[in-house]
Amino acid sequence: MQSPIKYKLYDNKLWVRFGLEDKWKIAQWNVKGSRYTPITQSFGNDFIWKKSEPSNWTGRYFYSDIIGKLDGHNGIDFKTTIESGTRLYAPEDMEITQLSTADDYRVKAKSATGYHRFLHLKEFHCSVGQKLKQGEFFALANFSGRYKGTAPHLHWDFKPLNYDIKNGYYGAIDQRGFIEDLEIFKLPYQDGQCLMRTEAHGEFYVVEGGDLVYKDSDKQVDRHIPIVDYFIKQKDKGLPKGFIKAIKEDEFKLFNQLIK
Repeated sequence: MQSPIKYKLYDNKLWVRFGLEDKWKIAQWNVKGSRYTPITQSFGNDFIWKKSEPSNWTGRYFYSDIIGKLDGHNGIDFKTTIESGTRLYAPEDMEITQLSTADDYRVKAKSATGYHRFLHLKEFHCSVGQKLKQGEFFALANFSGRYKGTAPHLHWDFKPLNYDIKNGYYGAIDQRGFIEDLEIFKLPYQDGQCLMRTEAHGEFYVVEGGDLVYKDSDKQVDRHIPIVDYFIKQKDKGLPKGFIKAIKEDEFKLFNQLIK
């Protein structure tokens, strides 16, 4: 099982796969350190509402006092973006069992291990009965529903097969133990840098907006060679030291797939 969102840490900013154009875009600025886990609320955590007056009033638990049900948060919240929405991918092979627009856009799905719910979505890109393979795109998320006053996020909860509804979370369990790895690896490259994929016959890619753009080294119909044209344009600006770098295969894959 994997996280339903593709993240990476590039240029000290958190990026996600974004919208129908499927591009890397910034989800959060100024991420500190080389690794960052994009969870805004873990399973079981219960927010406490506090205010300064009266002085003897310390706050209330969000679920037990405000909502009046559940022992606490029955899933995991992941940071997303707004605008055209963050892309969601199937965390494992699963079948879509329900699409609902009541209160918020949500998807329910069943897998070989249990039952999934994805809340606060923007658009469905799947249908009831559709069978998804792990990593397949199926929806866009932002922050629809009654909690849209909070920061944009995806709520994902999971109930194992033959779950016990009396466990205080309606049968949902903490699924972090099933997720392969939520750490985000920092990518050490900058925009405009040319990367040579030495283990793939010397393919050239240019880093643009945190993404990798392939530059063909073969002559085109108009007699232009894309990578040569790029070199000529960059030469006018002055080529910095280390302009062309060899990129390792494991680093190359981190640009375009789920972080593992």
